[in-house]
Amino acid sequence: MGPPCLIAGAIPWLIFNSSCPLLSMPDLTKGRSVLTAPRVDQYFINRKPLQEQYVAAVEALKRFGCRNIALVRGRNGWEYPFWVVAQQKLGDFTIRKPLAANAKDKLYAAEIDAWIYVGSAQRTIKANPRLGRNIHRSPYVRVFLSKSRSAQDKQSTTAAARR
Repeated sequence: MGPPCLIAGAIPWLIFNSSCPLLSMPDLTKGRSVLTAPRVDQYFINRKPLQEQYVAAVEALKRFGCRNIALVRGRNGWEYPFWVVAQQKLGDFTIRKPLAANAKDKLYAAEIDAWIYVGSAQRTIKANPRLGRNIHRSPYVRVFLSKSRSAQDKQSTTAAARR
């Protein structure tokens, strides 16, 4: 019995796992095989509605040319897939994770282009005096330009309108 039985018993679970199957079987599995499915799709296989929200948030960052991002997670914040989507869409970027009581927070606040909140971070949003214009809002993800970036954006828009 022993190891050969364990290996034989594990094969169906490996091949037909519902969320990350080696073989795609439409009646048994949720998606494509892990061997052929795009990487981003694999992260969101069990949380499909969040994929659209993350992609839309990163598209907003791209549209405004944001490369220095402060990432704040709520209790149920799901961070890693944001990194993957941002890397795919933005290329070169920097993410900082500020803490309200962190002394370094003041040192790099001027460098931050945008603040992104994932998960339930409503209290943190209300308490952050550095937030500017809201550029993306969805149930799980919010993106704000920093106040300094909002002011720059406003000045460039006003200058362009005068021309």
